[in-house]
Amino acid sequence: MSSLFFNSFKDARSIIIILGHWLLHAFGIISLTELKNPLNNSLFLLLIPLPALFYILTSTFTDPSKIRND
Repeated sequence: MSSLFFNSFKDARSIIIILGHWLLHAFGIISLTELKNPLNNSLFLLLIPLPALFYILTSTFTDPSKIRND
């Protein structure tokens, strides 16, 4: 898990992909909330890295070699 986290920030391609996803998530949150109440809505912007962190935390459970065929 930690190797996936650190390898995600090693090369330029991975960094660009992660930043692109984060920019798209930020755009989605901003467009939905329209930042009408900046203080409360800006707290939603803290949720931007959660999908990447969720993937890193759960990727070990989706390894195809660990799936049993019963």
